[in-house]
Amino acid sequence: MIPFNENEEIIDNRSGIYAIINIKTKKFYIGSAMKFSKRKNLHLHNLRKGKHHSKYLQNSYNKHGEDVFVFKVLEYVEDENNLLKVEQKYLDIYFHTGATYNICSTAGSQFGTKHTNETKIKLALIQKGKKHSECSKKKMSLAKQNIKNETKKKLSDAQLKKPVIQLDINNNILTAFNSMTEAERITGIPSGNISRCCNEKCKSAGGYIWRIKDDINKKNIFM
Repeated sequence: MIPFNENEEIIDNRSGIYAIINIKTKKFYIGSAMKFSKRKNLHLHNLRKGKHHSKYLQNSYNKHGEDVFVFKVLEYVEDENNLLKVEQKYLDIYFHTGATYNICSTAGSQFGTKHTNETKIKLALIQKGKKHSECSKKKMSLAKQNIKNETKKKLSDAQLKKPVIQLDINNNILTAFNSMTEAERITGIPSGNISRCCNEKCKSAGGYIWRIKDDINKKNIFM
């Protein structure tokens, strides 16, 4: 537990590491700031709005009220390049005790939230000239892959909404559908197979040839 005196709250415009302490439960949140007073005001603003990135701190605030929380300076840090490094020192000591409201054991990490400009600057400062660990590389690779997968899904969803033409094996037009999804619903042929046929990745789907209507009109192949 972090030692504190209820009357020793000191918040000024210097930079360093701080704790938001619940004097009732003795639990606390650890953070770093370039300006203590500004960071304190931001925490209070988000807590009052019910939008704080730490759900644990927010839940405690909602249950106990604002009056039970005090802000304490743990350490002043003159060099802003070292803020996250020093914050990490405190997280390494206290996070695994179960006494913190912090979501992550890594300084500067807020899962599921957007970083403030201040945090972005702190992260940029500490990462400057630092080689990425294998863990970091894997995380970045996974993030890029997720973006690629999301892009592919959006393209796939757009493809399924395109009007399509159903033809027999002799290229005679049989029916037009407003979308591949509609074609699947009416014919029972999977829209994914229809899409593959439209993209000429397979010759047919469900015993029929399929083409995107706009492609047929542009090429004037069958009409």
